[in-house]
Amino acid sequence: MGQFTGNTSWHVRAAATRIRDDGCDECLAGVLTLGGGGALEFFDNGLIGFLMVNNHILGLGPIDGINHWPLRAGLGPFGGFRVRWTHELVSLLTGELTWLPAQDPKLTWNAEFSTRWLMTRDVGFGVAARAQPAAASLRGFANLYF
Repeated sequence: MGQFTGNTSWHVRAAATRIRDDGCDECLAGVLTLGGGGALEFFDNGLIGFLMVNNHILGLGPIDGINHWPLRAGLGPFGGFRVRWTHELVSLLTGELTWLPAQDPKLTWNAEFSTRWLMTRDVGFGVAARAQPAAASLRGFANLYF
């Protein structure tokens, strides 16, 4: 049985993102995401499942958002699982559904899977796949820790 971690999980993100849905195909926009929820831990932190509610504000791009302004706002569930296979190898699966009131489309979603391998204390490599309503992508990446 899973153990509730007892702490509120928080999600904060400020970035640029590429939107690929019926409301804006290939738009680059600034995004601010704030969310909170809870997490369950299994197998001595080997598996963590989490569920949050995220709030998004996107803008500064060619978005046709609220009242045709270049501003999009939405909220919805965000959840996933993190698997720690070993100390050096970690996978993350996430999914999100966002309701966009008074905007088109009314709903959008994304799903992502990534795996990271910590090769040394300072260097990690990984691969990530992402799907949205109008696109899918696969990328490799390297992380340098200092």
